[in-house]
Parts: sequence; structure tokens; C-alpha cells
Amino acid sequence: MESVRIVFTIVSFVTFAGIVIWAFSKAGRRSATVANADLIADDDRVRNARTGAQQ
Repeated sequence: MESVRIVFTIVSFVTFAGIVIWAFSKAGRRSATVANADLIADDDRVRNARTGAQQ
């Protein structure tokens, strides 16, 4: 049972480290910028749909 905890801890740490490295890499920053732009655009479309405004 102790070895399962050790393996789980190591896998969790490696996953965390991978996410941190991805977040600070250029590819991660680029995809985050695209995702943020999509969220803002979606918000504008929802707001315009509610008010009946045209884009």
C-alpha cells in the first residue's frame, strides 16, 4: 500500500511540473491567448444576442 502512495505522489508531481512548464512555455502562452480571445468573443456574441444588437 505504501508503494501505491509513492507512485501516486510521483505521478502527481510530474503532472504538476508538466502543467507549470507548459503554462510558461511559448506554446502554452499562445494557446492561452487564443482561448482568452475566444472567451471574450463568445461573451460579446451572448451580450449582443440578448440585446438584439448586430455585429
